[in-house]
Amino acid sequence: MGRFTGVTARMPTVFEEDGELDLFACARLCDGVVSGGCGVSVCGATGERSALREEEKTALLFECAGVCRGRAPLFVELDAGDGARELSFAAEAAALGADGFFVWYYRRDGVGIYEFTARLATLGLPVCVCRGEGRHSLRQFAELAAIEGVEAVAETGEKPFEALELARAFTERGRATAGMPYLICANEKSAAFCGVTEEVGLLSSAAALFPARMAALWRAAGPARSAECLRLAPLFDLFSLPDGPALLKTALSALNGFCPTVRLPLVPPDPAARDRLARALQQTTSRA
Repeated sequence: MGRFTGVTARMPTVFEEDGELDLFACARLCDGVVSGGCGVSVCGATGERSALREEEKTALLFECAGVCRGRAPLFVELDAGDGARELSFAAEAAALGADGFFVWYYRRDGVGIYEFTARLATLGLPVCVCRGEGRHSLRQFAELAAIEGVEAVAETGEKPFEALELARAFTERGRATAGMPYLICANEKSAAFCGVTEEVGLLSSAAALFPARMAALWRAAGPARSAECLRLAPLFDLFSLPDGPALLKTALSALNGFCPTVRLPLVPPDPAARDRLARALQQTTSRA
């Protein structure tokens, strides 16, 4: 299995009630994810990366690297639009023990994304290029996939199998593994219901809450998988919303006692959102 296969949890960053980074709680959450059979991805949108200071990202990465070392892969999410600053952090992450990178391309015009990806690949760690739904063309990502060091492609849209077209870019250049690159599905609901198998990776926010269940879901097949997908579908929907990270933290607080504090621009969920979350959590425990 490749480094990007299996389930990788997009880990929230845990803060104390006063908003300060809680490294002990972050390590505890990371340990729970790893013990549940999932890899870990830090410093992404789910982890409130835009609200973290550079020294906090370094401290978080150091703490999680210690938990993951020898047990599970640790990935770092990067924003190609931040250019030199992100490349500097990537080099630091590589030195601290990161196993690879998920790279997001939020600029629709595509300026600088090829140079960024090529320079990142020189660090010698595997890179997964992440295609936001409708943000860039498949042709652009086929060109990114051609860069030496890019080992996987992630698709966040409702049709994750679009990314299979990118597999041809690897195959045509003779760099494919078993005929295709590793494909990552970053839309949990569509990937689960489409019947994607464990040979394909999953990047999942829900795995931070239910790591063992998500790992088991990815291995399951047939009616058992369908039933579990139906139970988890409301959570998949909620965690994919713009305030999904705040809802995920609220769920972690309710089930595991983690502090739900968020930093701006996120705000705590309003009563209506909390009610939807409570109903979704209740459904996840249903065995009907």
